[in-house]
Amino acid sequence: MRRALLLLTLAAALAAGLLVFQRANESLGGGAIEPRGPDAREATAAAGTLREPEEPLPEPEPAPSPAARAAVGPPTLAFRVTSSEGGAMLPEATARVLAAAGGDAAQPRSLSTAEGEATALDVGVWNVTLDAPGHIPHTRIVELEPGDERTLAVTLVRGCKITGTAENRVGEPVSRGRLVFLPEGREFPAFPRDEAGLFIARFDRKGVLEPMLVAPGRYTLCYGSYGRADFRLPCTIQAGADREVLVVSGGDSIVRFELDPLPESNRRIEVVLQKPKESREEDDEDERRRRGRNSPERIARAAAKGKDLTRWETRGRAIIRDGVGSVRRARPGTYRLALLARPGEYIAEEEFEVGSDESIVVRIATPVLPARSGARRNDPKTPQEGPLQVTIEREGSPSERPSPGIFWR
Repeated sequence: MRRALLLLTLAAALAAGLLVFQRANESLGGGAIEPRGPDAREATAAAGTLREPEEPLPEPEPAPSPAARAAVGPPTLAFRVTSSEGGAMLPEATARVLAAAGGDAAQPRSLSTAEGEATALDVGVWNVTLDAPGHIPHTRIVELEPGDERTLAVTLVRGCKITGTAENRVGEPVSRGRLVFLPEGREFPAFPRDEAGLFIARFDRKGVLEPMLVAPGRYTLCYGSYGRADFRLPCTIQAGADREVLVVSGGDSIVRFELDPLPESNRRIEVVLQKPKESREEDDEDERRRRGRNSPERIARAAAKGKDLTRWETRGRAIIRDGVGSVRRARPGTYRLALLARPGEYIAEEEFEVGSDESIVVRIATPVLPARSGARRNDPKTPQEGPLQVTIEREGSPSERPSPGIFWR
């Protein structure tokens, strides 16, 4: 009995020693020591604090091979396109996708947007653009992995269609300039041309605005070039409320000529603005007399014959097409009007004044033009065939014209 008690005491002491040794070894960075021998189980049970050895971490799984990816299947993309106006589905919506890694050589691909219909695509990053009539286009970037079954839900914003024209104050089309809708908080022209939230359109050669869709909101409507805004107009755009804009440009003096009745279609006719030619300062009286240019004696002889020796120079020229022509950016001053029919030169008896930033319409009664003699080089120049009958209509009389600016129709 004593012998068994002694053995039990020795086993407990041995287990306690092993425990102390193991803790010391762990504090020094060593691993746990598993007790060995026939009494290891009893020693472990007596100690009660020995830990099991830790299992090694599992190795990372290898990347799937191309064959494994092909076995999974290509990714698919479907769409659910609705309108911001009522949330109704848009069956007429269109979708175009473009591979982001394709570069400039990539071609867009059209996809079906029918509900529940999916299209298989290659793995990668795609630029997806959704559009529908009367709605603002929406672009999103989508990354597809093998086996993806993606449904893209997009709500398109119902826009407002903007159309319009640009003209000067005499009704002629103006092709220069752009129309910009600036959201609140933006300044013109301090913005990149491709900045999000901007709506920009230009006028074509006939002064017609390219139709544009604008999202609902508050804007400052600007007209001008990228370097300056000639006109500004605060406005509020509502969804679905299409509007038409009129831009009347100013800043230049314009003289428009209208002939009535219309001359023959193949006849070249020009109308010119003429001013007396100024003599050079170095041409003093003795020099002009020596050359015989406008000397008092010559002027007196010409006056006796009813001739005018005043030298005229052209300061503006308009080619008449379909009975209409104009001189734009005419300089302020007093002008004489001459019609050149080749042959035939007709002079208006009265001179007229062109002011700064003014629009004038000159209505001319077309005279009886002499018949041409064949080739143009054989046409004799017949000066002053007769006086021109003209009627001058300045802006606002008799018809009122709008002042320069932006107007809604």
